[in-house]
Amino acid sequence: MSLPGVGRAVRPGPKSLDWRIYCQLYRQLDDPVWGMFPHPAVKEIAQSLGIARATVWRRFQEWEKSGFVVGYELFPNPALLGVGLTGYRVIIPDPEARRGFPDALEQVDGVTFGVINLGGSADVIAVSDLPASRARREERLRAITGVKSVDRGSRVWFPLCTRKPSLRDWRMIEELRRNPTSSLSGLAEKLEISTKTASRRLQTLKNDRAILSLPVEDFAKFDGVIAGGILVLAPGAEARSISLALQKRLPEALIVGSWTQNPALPSPIVAFLQCVQKASETEAAGALGIPGVVREETFFPGTARAYRNWFDSRIFETIAQLDG
Repeated sequence: MSLPGVGRAVRPGPKSLDWRIYCQLYRQLDDPVWGMFPHPAVKEIAQSLGIARATVWRRFQEWEKSGFVVGYELFPNPALLGVGLTGYRVIIPDPEARRGFPDALEQVDGVTFGVINLGGSADVIAVSDLPASRARREERLRAITGVKSVDRGSRVWFPLCTRKPSLRDWRMIEELRRNPTSSLSGLAEKLEISTKTASRRLQTLKNDRAILSLPVEDFAKFDGVIAGGILVLAPGAEARSISLALQKRLPEALIVGSWTQNPALPSPIVAFLQCVQKASETEAAGALGIPGVVREETFFPGTARAYRNWFDSRIFETIAQLDG
């Protein structure tokens, strides 16, 4: 497989400012994988790019208007519910079957997120709980019309939660899932607390990693082609050093995942995105020349979708138990 643009300068898309803003949206975060909360740091992004805050804000509004950013998925740290997360690569060759795949995932218990890639594959994230439950879930995935194969990947890393939420915290999490972009005053009104209390409690939940968030995006609506790359590393390879080498080779790339946080993973990966004008601009990578890389993959992310049933049910059960 190939990686986009290695070995030459990549011409950015016609709205390269969008790509620069998108990259900064990630780079301003201390947790770029699970820390994409609503109400982004407009001031900081504008300062880093040397542009007006109004320009950044207008681009965010345009992303929502165009359908590139569908919304935000905010959820409790899975560890609070005693589960992990596992990624799956699903191969669906038939275009008609791919169109029906997102709806079919609604019927698979434990699925939390899915992306239909441009091509013959989809990436699915599901909870990792009891072995019997995982086996049933994987069987259901394989039984979906048009699915050729389901490959289970490594468990997905998420940050350590340092807080055990109270009943009041869980009620805030429940409300945030209903209205993730609500203003602080609106959130406070719903919970019947002061705005100051709502702000303090929300910041504490974020800081302690009790709540996580990621955007729900339709990359087909971005002006320019988003190409994704995954470098699979040899056991024991240091993802950080490989990320630095990749960033030198692809300065315009956005590295969105390097799972150095969990040394138990047998084959850590480095994942990144890059904006190109068209898919044909991808070419042979030569990235295997980076020591520690054993395999490379290229994909073109399409439409993402969040599946809310599993987390919503567990939040409801947790509140009921605490309110006992």
